Amino acid sequence: MKRFLFLVLIGGIFSCGKSELAMDHVSNSSNQPKETYEWLAANVFLPSCVGCHEPGASNGVDLTSREGLLDSDVVTFYDLGRSSLYQSVATGKMPKKASKLSAEKIAAIADWILAGAP
Repeated sequence: MKRFLFLVLIGGIFSCGKSELAMDHVSNSSNQPKETYEWLAANVFLPSCVGCHEPGASNGVDLTSREGLLDSDVVTFYDLGRSSLYQSVATGKMPKKASKLSAEKIAAIADWILAGAP
């Protein structure tokens, strides 16, 4: 009986922790976790970047699709220091023609890169 109560207690603690952790990465504007290209596209790239970074842009960076972004060679998986996408927004160099990104949006880009850019 004591073993059963112990297991129930431990299971409850871990399940509470998991649901709280999962909610830390969910946007209020969508049900997509922030560490996905889809969330970044809807909440960061489309409103702030796509005007200049689209297919065929002279700057060579396409943020309209995950494939286009990865083909642009601005992301190095798991490495913020070598990812020019992150370096550009973190230093305020980008976006040039829109308001600078919030700390939350920059952190979401960092989380996405550190997660392997899923």
